[in-house]
Amino acid sequence: MNDSANPGWWSRHWKWAVPTGCLSLILLAGLMLGALVVFGLGGLGGLMKPGEPFRHAAGLARNDPAVIAALGTPLDSGWMRSGRFDMNDDRGEVDAVFPLRGPKGEAEVHLRGERSDGRWTYSRIEVELDDGRRIDLLAPPAPTALPPQAPAAAPQDTATEEPEPDAPASDP
Repeated sequence: MNDSANPGWWSRHWKWAVPTGCLSLILLAGLMLGALVVFGLGGLGGLMKPGEPFRHAAGLARNDPAVIAALGTPLDSGWMRSGRFDMNDDRGEVDAVFPLRGPKGEAEVHLRGERSDGRWTYSRIEVELDDGRRIDLLAPPAPTALPPQAPAAAPQDTATEEPEPDAPASDP
């Protein structure tokens, strides 16, 4: 008979269990930290899309007839490619570029604005198409052409002539 006791699981497997356990704890801590950053800061889209200014610019582009004619519909906007987005209470600044894609092509939206007292004002919202053309989304819409009308009639004299005085009355 064999008098030596069988070694336990830990004594047989500790050489791979310790590194695997430590690596698992590090990975779990990293995932928790990543989830905290992503969800704590408004989601990954909140990190890459500057909130209200992004939605405003994308909405203007999606409703602009020139952009729709150039890119088609539906239009899909992507994450901020470059720029900066700074917020501090009711004040902030945005100067960013993000892509806009449609079935007919791609473009970049250039966005610049400031927030003061909780309200955004924009100095630039412009779509730059692949061919270099630019569409200013802040420009007032072009007036629509009115249908041609018949030339106005010449004004007519509406003054009435004074009646001629009656014939002089004869004296009796």
